[in-house]
Amino acid sequence: MTIAAILTIASLAFNHANHPQIDSKNMDKPEDPEKVYLETVVDRENAKVVLRRDSLGSWSIIYTIDKNEQILDLDSEDIPQKELELVWANEDYACIMTWWSQAQSRHVFIPLKKEYQFIYLDKDIKATDSINNNIVYVDTLYESGDKIVFAAENLFSRKIAKARPVTISRANSVYPFYYNIAMTRKKVVIRTGSGKRTIDISGLY
Repeated sequence: MTIAAILTIASLAFNHANHPQIDSKNMDKPEDPEKVYLETVVDRENAKVVLRRDSLGSWSIIYTIDKNEQILDLDSEDIPQKELELVWANEDYACIMTWWSQAQSRHVFIPLKKEYQFIYLDKDIKATDSINNNIVYVDTLYESGDKIVFAAENLFSRKIAKARPVTISRANSVYPFYYNIAMTRKKVVIRTGSGKRTIDISGLY
């Protein structure tokens, strides 16, 4: 074997070792555009919000403020989701509900102004006030004692006010054991089977 042939074989072996063959089975397949769902839920001069479901069924929220685009991947943020729905959008936030099983859901608040950040609470939010940016949620559900605590929170100040525990009946199969929730700028009234609870929220601002 000539020296030239030996050098050629050595060169081929070196290149193969440093440039391994790509296994086509491990390559990500391109996403099928026909299975991608896009819905624009807010479209304003300086703000836009788009809901995107990929071909595997996972959701992300794309929001653009003053041409600055942000992508909120719900899976990577550990936000449970199956179906997304815009509840309301005011000048400051877009309230988006994520459904995954019957009445089970969470809320995501997407900023519509650059000075705000997205807000997600791993709480069962039962009422929202789009005028004053207040929310009411189940803060604590006691396993023993049959009691529940509701809380109100302001999205701007992030201050919280809680109601006194409400006695509930486990015989009532309709969670979370309240009839209705009414909110004004200064108070929240929650009516339950055992009476009502009023939360003073005048100090949240």
